[in-house]
Amino acid sequence: MKKTFYMLSILLVLISCGIAKTKYNYYYETGKYLDLSKGKWILNKVYTNYDETKIYDIALEEFREILGDSLYEISTFRNDRILAEQYPFEPSVSELKEIKLITNCDYLINVKSNILKNEGGSLSYNRGSQFDSDTNRASSTIKIYDLNALVLVSDVSVTGSSSNIKKPNDDGFTYMSNSTNILVNGLTKLIKKYKKHRL
Repeated sequence: MKKTFYMLSILLVLISCGIAKTKYNYYYETGKYLDLSKGKWILNKVYTNYDETKIYDIALEEFREILGDSLYEISTFRNDRILAEQYPFEPSVSELKEIKLITNCDYLINVKSNILKNEGGSLSYNRGSQFDSDTNRASSTIKIYDLNALVLVSDVSVTGSSSNIKKPNDDGFTYMSNSTNILVNGLTKLIKKYKKHRL
C-alpha cells in the first residue's frame, strides 16, 4: 500500500511538471560522409571530464555496431609492441606515422566528451519570486584521421543543452535533463550519425 501511494505521488508530481526540452546542435567541420566499409579502425583512449570508462564503453559499443570486426582498441596493440598509452586528441604527423607503423591500422578515432555546465538537477521547484535560469550543457567531438594519408578526414561535434527558465509568479516543478544524460545521449546520437551518413 505504501509503495503504491509512493509511486502515485511521484506520478502526480511528474504529470504536474513543466518539461525543459533538450536541444542538440550538430556541427560538421569536415567528413560528414565517410566510407566505413574499408580498412582497419583503431579507437584511442577518450578525453573527458566525466567518467572515462563510461564514455569509452559508449564509443566502443556504438562504433563496433557500425564497423564490426574492423574496429580495434588501442590497448590490444600494447601487449607486444611499444605504443603510447594515449595519443593526443590532435596528433602530429609523426605520431600518426608511429601509430600506423605499430598497428598497421588505416584510421584513428579520437573522442572528446565534456560537461560544460551543470547548474540544475533533474527536478527543481520554481518558487516564482524572481527571474532566474539554470542550464545544463555538454558537448562531444569526434576526429578521425587517415593513417595512410596522415590527414584529418572527419571532424564532427554536438552540443546539447537544457535550460530551466524561472519567471516571477511561475510556481511549480520543472524537469530538465541533467548534464550527464545530455553528455551520454549527445555522444550516442553523434556516433549514430556516422551510420546514417555512411557512403
